[in-house]
Amino acid sequence: MRGALEWRLPPYPVVGVKHSIQSNLARLIWLFQNGMLHLNPLITHRIQPAELLETYQGLRDSKDRYQGVIVRW
Repeated sequence: MRGALEWRLPPYPVVGVKHSIQSNLARLIWLFQNGMLHLNPLITHRIQPAELLETYQGLRDSKDRYQGVIVRW
């Protein structure tokens, strides 16, 4: 999972900064493992790599239909 403002956080813990990308990812994993985060309802599309351009356009232009995409590499 990626957030729109993730780039504002340091990648690893830093003294004096409450959050980091690493700590947020650890929290997400913990929530998922403990049944507190359900990912399946967030997935709207499962695609092949050949569908990336179409899917990108959908994510950009049809936000109501494209919310969570998994690429089947």
